[in-house]
Amino acid sequence: MRDLTPVVDRLGPETKEAMVTTAEQLRTEGRAEGQAEMLLDQLSLKFGPLPEQVVQFIRTADPARLRTMSHRVLTATVVDEVLAQ
Repeated sequence: MRDLTPVVDRLGPETKEAMVTTAEQLRTEGRAEGQAEMLLDQLSLKFGPLPEQVVQFIRTADPARLRTMSHRVLTATVVDEVLAQ
């Protein structure tokens, strides 16, 4: 981003804010995707192959839900215990 600083500065504060906001959103989405993939790995190791609907459910879960499920995987005896609302 350093190389683009003079260009961004010329575009004005609104553009700079939009770029920062977009970058933050992309980082958040990247963290959620990583968390979902880690949870899928843990579930697969613990319970074996997962149904596609479970995979899709986890990949579309919000970060708070992923965090809850990642805690539950430690003590769950079946996948449904991890996914429970």
